[in-house]
Amino acid sequence: MTTSSKINLEPVIQFCNELWHAFSRTAVSTQVLIIIICLLTGWTIASKAKINLKLLKAPIKPKATAASLALVLLSMIYALMEIIRRPNGIIQHAWALLLVYIILTILFQVLIYSVNRDKAEQIKKYKTRLFIPIFIGYLLFEVIQIFGDPLSLLGSTIIQLFGTPFNIGDALLITIGLYLWVNLSSLITQILEWSFGSNSIQDREVSKAIFTLIRYGLVGLGVFIIIGAIGINPTVFGLITGGLSVGIGLGLKEIISNFVSGIWLLIEGSTKPGDVINLNLLDSSGEAFQIAKITDCGLRAVTVTNVNDHSERIIPNNLFFSNQITTYTKNHNIIARKSYFGVSYGSDPNQVIRLITNVVRSHPEVLEDPEPSTMFIAYGDSSLDFYVKFFIQDVMGGIRVTSEVNLMIWKTLQENSIEIPFPQRTLHIQDSISITSKDIQEKPSS
Repeated sequence: MTTSSKINLEPVIQFCNELWHAFSRTAVSTQVLIIIICLLTGWTIASKAKINLKLLKAPIKPKATAASLALVLLSMIYALMEIIRRPNGIIQHAWALLLVYIILTILFQVLIYSVNRDKAEQIKKYKTRLFIPIFIGYLLFEVIQIFGDPLSLLGSTIIQLFGTPFNIGDALLITIGLYLWVNLSSLITQILEWSFGSNSIQDREVSKAIFTLIRYGLVGLGVFIIIGAIGINPTVFGLITGGLSVGIGLGLKEIISNFVSGIWLLIEGSTKPGDVINLNLLDSSGEAFQIAKITDCGLRAVTVTNVNDHSERIIPNNLFFSNQITTYTKNHNIIARKSYFGVSYGSDPNQVIRLITNVVRSHPEVLEDPEPSTMFIAYGDSSLDFYVKFFIQDVMGGIRVTSEVNLMIWKTLQENSIEIPFPQRTLHIQDSISITSKDIQEKPSS
């Protein structure tokens, strides 16, 4: 079976010839030149005069200002050409495109200034990734429609692959169309999250995981729709399946494992953005206590931020799925902390327990339930050893609160004249050494 054939560039060559013949006509070239002059004039005036227009307290960007000036110039020229009965169809199309561009730019600018900073950054991202490419595509389609036949250029077969005819429209659909659909799916998911997402911290993180699944579901649906629209031969699926089978066996095992683990983790919700975990089992440094906060859960990996050095780490999903993970925020945010200290042997242990328990209880972030407790744990070499155990609800602030509690303990012991000892050693000499005059010898003279 022939899987490929020669590339047919006849539709492209035909469109280029039509474009060349169109520009060789004086009426067309004159209108194009007028459009270019109006755009350059508008940009020059907007940049030199530093016009600062505002709409609803949002400053209009120089590009929109330049386009507005060009629109005014084109309107005047269009009216003049109507009076003198000269061709002006291309100017009319350019006027409509400029109007659409100005409206979109102003709407985005007002929208960005009317929302908070995080949403504004998201809107800017989708403007760059989605709406600007769509506008450019629409502009190119208008050019093709003015100077040629879109159906002839985009719909004519240029190559046969696996018994399926492919044209330029199919190539654009499977590349640029898929790119736009992925970004559109993200935008739809983001709008749903803004509209129906929960405001509470715990529910918000769960809803984020759900919306992530919705996003990938929309992307998968778009892929199937694009493949169906192109009409790929079913034989291709057999070839792709066979290639994937070999690839999974050779090198894609970890990728598939991470993908499946990511879906399961999102559905189960055992690991979600906002959770605070201990990285001791996932890190090779050997540190027993490494607090990290999960910032993002994807289908390939989980992104966490290490509290110690504020570094971000990308951990494959299968490690979360197959390893025991210590989390501090699964069902509650309460964490226990201990502070160890010692006092001298002359101190009253009952007094120490009473004083330290009361002072730790007075800390504003220490919980009353479970209540703090002080324990006399050992007779040390130089001290009576204690520890105080208390609970807090700010997992990320555990080290800070422990430091504050240690300072409170030190101050309380100082105020009550309770000594915090340090290791001491006493040296006993069994026999004294006596030195008599007989033992002293004179130095020999030199």
